[in-house]
This record gives sequence, structure tokens and C-alpha cells, in this order.
Amino acid sequence: MTAAAADTSRAAAGRASLPLWELAVVLITALLLRGAVLYALWDRLADDPDLYQELAGNLVEHGQFARRIDGVLVPTAFRPPLYPLMLACLGGGESMLAVACLHLALGAATAAGVWLLARWAGLGRWSLLAAGLTICDPILLNQSSLVMTETLAVLLATAALVLLTAYERRPHTGTALLTGAVLGLACLCRPTFLPWLLLIPPMMWLVQGGRDGRSRFSWAACRGPLLLLVGAAVLLSPWAMRNAVLFGKPIVGTTHGGYTLWLSNNRAFYDYLEEHPPGALFDAERELPSLSAPDDPPPGPQRELVHDGRANAWARQAIFAEPDRFAWSCLVRVGRLWLPLPHATTPQESTARRLARYAVGGWYVLLYLAAGVGLLRWRADGRRAPWLWGLLLCFCLTAVHTLYFSNLRMRAPATAVLCLAAAAALSRRQPGASGVTRAHT
Repeated sequence: MTAAAADTSRAAAGRASLPLWELAVVLITALLLRGAVLYALWDRLADDPDLYQELAGNLVEHGQFARRIDGVLVPTAFRPPLYPLMLACLGGGESMLAVACLHLALGAATAAGVWLLARWAGLGRWSLLAAGLTICDPILLNQSSLVMTETLAVLLATAALVLLTAYERRPHTGTALLTGAVLGLACLCRPTFLPWLLLIPPMMWLVQGGRDGRSRFSWAACRGPLLLLVGAAVLLSPWAMRNAVLFGKPIVGTTHGGYTLWLSNNRAFYDYLEEHPPGALFDAERELPSLSAPDDPPPGPQRELVHDGRANAWARQAIFAEPDRFAWSCLVRVGRLWLPLPHATTPQESTARRLARYAVGGWYVLLYLAAGVGLLRWRADGRRAPWLWGLLLCFCLTAVHTLYFSNLRMRAPATAVLCLAAAAALSRRQPGASGVTRAHT
């Protein structure tokens, strides 16, 4: 190699290298801002709205993924296992400081992942904006102060996007297996990731299989999708086998699906949509009947299955009895998933709280407008990572919550996609973008 060629190669390598000072800025900003929010909302970490701390405590104390029903400790699959397992590793989640540190680490890692995605997508210095928007996202700021799964779910979605992009840039067996494993973890955090996991392999085969003149039926084309499924199966199989033993069914998700479907598909909810203005509160606990019946099995896995099946049957009955009102409720659920303005959570809302809601709504209106412009500007990259997989995630979330209960926080896993698209509205394509330089192994 001549000296001139060597200099050119070193210069190209320098341009392609990632500026680590930007990563340091992202991490420090995330820790400071998220830390300040956690400090301001510290008392909320003591709440356990979805019983994750109870599950974690029972894991630590009794070695069982179980909850107490009528004073009896019974195995459960009502909630997904990953977040309670992480809390159990922190001693059961009783230490608010430990939970806060966990959420801080998850939030900082998410911001770093978005920054890396933006750099690989060719956003250049505007990658800092994509990360900054993620750090400041109102949904994530609010949920990071609660013992709930949003903070972890967003990190896993972002990590999956990073790995899918890494595989497209440089296909490798280990990357494909790790991508599947992360997607499996995402499903163990939130079962709503399951459709995304199932759609990614065929989409990967269709889009990437025919590139570079390869046959779609060659090993090179099929390797990535198959290895991804293997990686996911390795992570999901222990939970499914445990449930097969205890429940008699290899449940990959949870026994919560029937209830979630029924929560937004019942006559009381359909009446509420007709009789109340948009944004009015629907009190499910007051409006819906109990799932219990005199002939229920004793507290245990079978009762959980019976209740979930009963809720599922009631939901289907409501759907088929009134298809027109069901169709309207589907539109409402999609609207609530992507609505910029959060719903009021109390009938008597203070002025300060109302102004805060409007500020959040304004944030998302601007974010949506910028994201729309960004997607239009970068539409030529729509078949490349991370855009393809990000848009597929948004589609899957929308499809799931068209049927199932939805609200604004359910779209949290798509935060990275929205922030990337918004930053893309202002950026110009930089060298080293995904799909420009691509090596094969």
C-alpha cells in the first residue's frame, strides 16, 4: 500500500470512528436529568401499582414466582417475569435507592443506544438531538419514577434495533443469536413484543435475502432469521416450560391477555364511549363485574386460567354482539395510543396539572411533526435498518393495541423510533450510514 493510500485509509477510518465525547455527553446528561426527576418524584418509588415488588419479594423470600390470593401463596403467570426477576436481584425491590439506580442505568443505556443508532443511520452531530429527545421524553421521565416496566421495555426495544442494525452492517452468527436473545428478553418484559419478534425473521428474509444477487433460499439468506429465532427460543423456553408444568399449557406470554382484551371490549366501555366526551374517565373497577364465580377452582394456577378464559370469552361475546361499536372502540384505542395529549387522571384536575398535561401535549405535537418530516426526508432508507425495524415495531404496537387496552404509555417502546425520525428532520446524511458501507462474513 502506498503512503498516500495509507493516509486515505486512516482518514476514512477516522471519519467512520464514533466520537466518544458525544457518548460521554449523552450518558452524563441522562444521569443528571433522570436523576433529578427521580429525586423530585422519590416517594413514587414506594408504590407498587402492578405488584412487581410483591412478585420480586416472593421470589427472594420463598423462591417462587407467586402472588398472594386470599392469603395463599400461589404460582402465577399474570405478569411477565423479567422485571420482577431484576428487582429480585436487587433484594426484592424494597430499596428505593436500588430501584432508582436500576432505572437510571436503564435510561442512560437507552439514550446511548439511540445515539448509536442515529450515528449509524447517518445523522451525524444531530445524533445528540435524537438522544436528547429520548432523555427528555415525558412518558419516560414519568415512568422512570414508577416501579413499572416502561423503562426496561424501551431499553430492550432500543437494544434490539441496535443489534438488527449491526447485523445488517456486518452479518455475523453471534449478532443474530444475540438479537434473538434480546427480543426474547423483550417478550419476557412485555408480551406485546411477541408480534414484532414473529414478524422480524420473515421480513429479514424477504428484504435482506435477495441482496447482492443471493438466492433467498441460500444459507446466507436464511441464516440470520433462523439464528434469531433460535436465540429467542433459548430465552423464552424456560418460562414456557415452567408454565407448561404449573398451568398445563406452555404459556409464552401471560395469563393477563384475556383480561386486557375484556377491559376495552365490553358493553359498559362501549356505552361509556357513546355517552361521555373524549377524555372522560372510565372506572373499570366500578363498571365491570367480578370475574369470580361460585364454581371457580381454589386459588391457584387453574383459577388464574379460568378467570383469563372467562374474560376472553366475555370480550369476544361483546365484540361479535356489537361489531359496529367494536369498530369504533378500535379507532378510540389507536387514538389513545398515539394521542399527543395525556388524559386527565382525576375528575377535579388542578390548574397546574392541566397546564402540565398541555405542555406534554405540545411536546408530542412538535415531536410528531418533526418525525413526519424526518420520515419523508429519509423515505428512501425505509427498507434499511434501523428505519425498517422501527416502523415495523410501531405497526406491531398499533395492531396489538387496536384490540387490547391502550393508553399513552403503551407506546413507550417506540420512543427511540420517534426521536430518531424527529432528529432526521434536521440532519443531512453523513458518510457511514447504515447500508452505505456493509461488510460480509
